[in-house]
Formats: sequence, structure tokens, C-alpha cells
Amino acid sequence: MARPINLLPSCLLVFIGAWAGVGHALRPLLLPAVWLMALLSGGVAVASCVVNDYFDLRSDTINAPHKPLPSGIVPPDGALLLASSVYIAVLVAACLMEPPLLRAIIAFSAAATLLYTPLLKRITGIKTATVAAIIALSPVSGALAAGAGWAGVCATAAPAAFAFLAMAHRETLMDLNDVAGDRAAGVWTLPVVAGPRAALATTAVLLAGAAAVAIGAALLGSGLAWAWARNPAAEGDAIRVSIDR
Repeated sequence: MARPINLLPSCLLVFIGAWAGVGHALRPLLLPAVWLMALLSGGVAVASCVVNDYFDLRSDTINAPHKPLPSGIVPPDGALLLASSVYIAVLVAACLMEPPLLRAIIAFSAAATLLYTPLLKRITGIKTATVAAIIALSPVSGALAAGAGWAGVCATAAPAAFAFLAMAHRETLMDLNDVAGDRAAGVWTLPVVAGPRAALATTAVLLAGAAAVAIGAALLGSGLAWAWARNPAAEGDAIRVSIDR
């Protein structure tokens, strides 16, 4: 239920954001705040998967009866207790994080994932955008945890954009496999509303966008690489902020 495979990308995006946010320096990757942020990002990912299965029990009975909840391996109360415990731990640990914007991102991610299945998932487009936005905020949170200033946060634009488009592509593909159960549960995903062909066309556009961002970052540099080139002192300032911490 926790889908441990989701932990690695959640944590990795935080480290990428920390690295990019301070001018591609490795030292910030050793900061305790960055590691804590990576753990919190992974915690939100785990809790969201468990709570999603809890609220998705009805549709999973049709779409995926082999899952722990619909198959009866895990009781619903046990899943709810696990998700609640992880959410509480994440929010308590978030109180230790600086700056305030970072705490706001953690709180938003926790709230959005908690409301995702019972509320946001039923709204066409909002479902996919919510998941993609939460993942896209991971590199931004990494830069903030590393002590990067505003210019450093903006330097995570490329990884954040790639994460958003790639996750939107993945979510839409997953919705294509869940049409029957989603329709029965009243979840109006894009494949349910517009049909499989429109959904496939959307996935193609999203994949092309993600590829364009990746190619552009490889050729031109990510985020504000052009700003570093015009003002090298800005990169040095970002690195010094991280080292001073």
C-alpha cells in the first residue's frame, strides 16, 4: 500500500532542488535540513498512497481487487491509522523547518494529498494537476531547505517543470486503466469525460513537453543558468548562504 518505489523519486527531487538551487554545489546535500526535507517528502508520498487506497476502496474493488484493502489483507481502520500517524509526524517535523515558505509547502502537500481522493480527484483536470503540482514542489522545497535565496529557488524551474509534466503524463495514463471503476465511483477523470482517444492525445502532448524541458535543460542549463552567466556573483551568494547554514 505504501508503494516504497515512490520514495526514491520523492527524495531524489528534493536533493536535485538543493543541488540546483545553490548553483550546482554538492555541499548542501550534506545539510541535515535537506535530508529532513527528503524524509518529509517521502513521508507525504507514503501517507498519500495509503489514504488514497482507503478512500478508493469502492473503485479498487472493480479496478484492482488484488490490493490489500479490497482483498481483505489489511483492514480499513489499520490503513487509516497508518496514514494518520505519518501525516501527524510530517506536520510536527515541519515545524522545525525554515523558511516559513517551506513550512507552507509541506502543509499544502499534506492537505492536498489528504483531500485528493474524497474531493479533488472527482474534479476533471484538478485531480491530475494536484498530483503533478505536489511532485513539482519537491525540488523547490529542496532549494529552500538548502538555504537558497529567491534566485536559487527560481533555478529549480526546469526540474520542477519536468516533474509536473512527467507526473501529469503518468497520472493520465493510469486513469486510462481505471475507467470502469472510476465511472462507477463517480470520479470524472479525463478518460471518463472525454474518452480514451482524447486522453491519449493529452498524454502525448505532456510527454512531448517533458522531453522539451529535459532537452532544453541539457543544452541550455536548468532554471536561471543564463542569470548565473550574466551575474556570476549571484551563484556565489547562493552557495555562501548554504555554507553559512
